[in-house]
Amino acid sequence: MNGPAVDARLFADWLRSRHVPEEQVKLLLALDKKDPLKKGLLAGSPRALPASRNGVRRALNWLHAQSGDLLILFWGGHGILGDEKNRRLFYPDATTDDKQNLDLDDLLASLRTSYFAGFPLQICVIDACANHVEDIQTAGKLPKDTLSSGGPLSPEPGQFVLLAGRAGEVVTNLEKEGRGLFSKIVLEELEVESNWPPDMDALKVRVWQRFESLRVEGRANQTPIYRYHRDWSGSEQPLTDVQALQASCLSQFARVAPGSHEAPMTTTADNSASRKIRIFISHIAKDQAVLAAREALLQALNGTADYEVLPTGVTLPPGVGWRSRINAWLEACDAAIVFLSEDALKSPRVTYETSVLAHRCATWDSSLLILPVVLGDVTPESLQKSYLQEASLREVQFVRGTPAEIAEKVLEQLKEAPLCDRTAVERRAKTLAELLKGIPDDVLQEAADKVNPHLSFSISDLRLRLAIQLLGLGMAEETGQALKVFRSRFPPKIVERVIQLIGASWVDLRCASRIPAIAKGSEKPLRAFGINAQSWSTAQMYILSASQEDKDRMWHSVSCTAVYGEDVGELIQQIRTALKARLNSPTDEDLLRDLEALDEDRQPVVLGLREPGIDEAMLSQLRDEFPRVTFFLYAGGTTTEGTSLSPSLFEPLFPQLFEIEEATVLAQYDKFYRKNRLRPEADARFPHGL
Repeated sequence: MNGPAVDARLFADWLRSRHVPEEQVKLLLALDKKDPLKKGLLAGSPRALPASRNGVRRALNWLHAQSGDLLILFWGGHGILGDEKNRRLFYPDATTDDKQNLDLDDLLASLRTSYFAGFPLQICVIDACANHVEDIQTAGKLPKDTLSSGGPLSPEPGQFVLLAGRAGEVVTNLEKEGRGLFSKIVLEELEVESNWPPDMDALKVRVWQRFESLRVEGRANQTPIYRYHRDWSGSEQPLTDVQALQASCLSQFARVAPGSHEAPMTTTADNSASRKIRIFISHIAKDQAVLAAREALLQALNGTADYEVLPTGVTLPPGVGWRSRINAWLEACDAAIVFLSEDALKSPRVTYETSVLAHRCATWDSSLLILPVVLGDVTPESLQKSYLQEASLREVQFVRGTPAEIAEKVLEQLKEAPLCDRTAVERRAKTLAELLKGIPDDVLQEAADKVNPHLSFSISDLRLRLAIQLLGLGMAEETGQALKVFRSRFPPKIVERVIQLIGASWVDLRCASRIPAIAKGSEKPLRAFGINAQSWSTAQMYILSASQEDKDRMWHSVSCTAVYGEDVGELIQQIRTALKARLNSPTDEDLLRDLEALDEDRQPVVLGLREPGIDEAMLSQLRDEFPRVTFFLYAGGTTTEGTSLSPSLFEPLFPQLFEIEEATVLAQYDKFYRKNRLRPEADARFPHGL
């Protein structure tokens, strides 16, 4: 097939467009001598070499003697998954009787050894099938080449691998275009990527989202996956020093291409050391003692140049809107000051703010500084009797005194507040910011002008700042006005994704932060949780919000709407049918392989079930049948506290939804969706699967 040859040449052309010297590009092609594309593909430079087994080995020997800041490897062609589950790539000169192949996993491992010690950052893009060896006719076991290798490196090289499909999948070749679908999409995303080296963390999300849209439309069956490698054992984990390596590569790039017009490198997080420490102040406006103390504190803070006080003193509308805004402030701050009075102890909003701050400090951001300012007759005992008992505030933390004394004590303690490298709100807004890539800055600024300035943080990255503002506004009228500025520049599926991300911004942060560990079995192998929601749409909002807290963000979800009876076998079959449809798995065997591959790639598969009717014996059988699936039980409007399920099988999410909270949210989302979508015929419900 000649698709890989076209793609390989286009990848080489892309490298040349980024001013990579031609002598540093090795292009290996395999074409039929009579192929009409041969002349065009071989024309120009870099000179193409034969992509035979010997040609590949010579290229690897050449690479062994080279060094540089960045290695980029592209491979397109036939592939298969061997008996030992390693990915095998066939050489073009392989025959039916002699299936010569390259063991991709061995190659990737070798690239991380001292034998190829000259490349601290490596990007590998592999467009090849990975269907199982038993799916094709082979005579005996596949032969295996032995690759040269070395010892472990310190520090280990950073290696990012982007694969066209999961284990067991056949990837698509566009016959009419003579291109691989995966390669075509990756190249299109590289063309609009302004960073050098490419921001692969952002690119892999965009590629995955494009394939997700194609699968929904029935135009693709494959699911691209990625791997990070940092240690000698080959375990997959995130790169921790990408920015330093990018800076090094950019420096080298400037030396070899002094005339380059590349845009300055940007990152999604705003890690500038010049950023001020963000302060969140939780208070209740109707308490005069609180207002006096707050005013004295604000005057003291305004007298310094070190702090940015988040504008929590603005009037917030009632209903769901305040939750989205409060979430943005709670996740953006480096330090929080909580004014506690008798009235504050009765305030649901102060309760929410304080408990989320305490939860954030205890679970995912221990550097957060929380300063409780106690006024009036509030005592540790009264705190324990209030809604704030779960915040676990200790008396030793309390600040007391006159307004002037409070301001002085708080300022003194704020000197110890650290500056967060990347606050929680920046992590959560990353997906939305990545969707905004490709929109001109002037258009983004026009959209930002439609947004309430009270939600504008001191973040230099315009896309990230706008993403945070949109999430903070939630489903408000202003959000729709901002969306109208740029939504026509997106395909409908991307607009829907933007609306979904914004629509889920109201979800309780305490619940959302708990879900990733449960879904991935990181803490204990429960893989079952629930909340008192009546609608699967509500449940999906929780899943979407949780996935933004997760570094992988590639989750799959589907609900089973079966009527549960006593026949567990029938329910299992209905679940299997729903999962096969969601994951595009043709057979039961394919489903097992796909679930195993997704689990290994840390991509949770969440199955929604209505909790009423599910008993302990049934849930236990379901977990035995689907050990790699996470069950989300939504309890149909009743609290999960009264469930008959044992805590050993099921973890309720707290706090539960208020009685009318879900209905209010769904009504607001329905209105928001219908007003801002691009496709009039689209259903306002969340999609069948995320």
